[in-house]
Amino acid sequence: MVSLAPIPGVSTRRCSPAPRSPWPLRLALILIATLAGCQNSNPFVANQPQAPGAPTAATATAQVQELQRRLAELDTTNQQLHAQLAQQQQKANLYQQQLGLLQARLKDTAEELRKVQVAKQQAEKQISAFQASLRQRGSATLRPNNSLLRSIEPVDIPGLTVKQDGELVRIEIPADRLFRQGTSQLIVSASPLLAQVAQAIATHYPRQRVAIETHTDSGPTRTASATAHLLTAQQAVAVLDELTRRYRLPPNQLFILAMGANHPVASNATSAGRAANRRVDIVIYPETY
Repeated sequence: MVSLAPIPGVSTRRCSPAPRSPWPLRLALILIATLAGCQNSNPFVANQPQAPGAPTAATATAQVQELQRRLAELDTTNQQLHAQLAQQQQKANLYQQQLGLLQARLKDTAEELRKVQVAKQQAEKQISAFQASLRQRGSATLRPNNSLLRSIEPVDIPGLTVKQDGELVRIEIPADRLFRQGTSQLIVSASPLLAQVAQAIATHYPRQRVAIETHTDSGPTRTASATAHLLTAQQAVAVLDELTRRYRLPPNQLFILAMGANHPVASNATSAGRAANRRVDIVIYPETY
């Protein structure tokens, strides 16, 4: 193998390859190395006479500066794109969180709907049971006997309205005087009123059938008819329990009718009308038990 000795005065340094970098930077470095590095390091190229029309050193410098300016612009554009990408990622994360919240709310709404449907089914079962109970008593329980009309004339109960309703006697009690509004919980002032009613029944109507007829309003806070029926059914049971357990009226003398919001006596468009519709009527029938 023949080895070549270095030529005196001639540099043996070769052009170093450009480092790996993104393609805009790599292209710029290659051009810079081509225009400046290799020419300056090769004495043959550097000492050769410049051909007419060849670029001068000043032109090469200007080209290098232009490439550096474009490289800076590309770097700025790259930074802006990275910033925009980060912003889009933040927005995507925010949308993902909002989607999770909406899914959780949808799940809660579905659970509330399921509870309302269950309450409706329970109310319908109770209503069916009440109707079956009335049918078991026979039609005579709701058909007045004219021979007994004289025995069920209205009586005076202080603080309450007692009136003749055809062949019936109706004792009207505002539900707000018995219950906390929207509940079946008896309040303290309910006891004196129910005591008066129980005394009147025991004294004047000891053998007559007595219905506990409960009504409520259909205001904006009551969104389901099943809820209204369930509420009035619970209120009727509470009054029945109080009259039989505390005031010792015979359980087989009484029965309950939960009317919900089906029979308003005033407009539900006003608070006064809704208050009038929330009521408990103690209805005395002519028929005996």
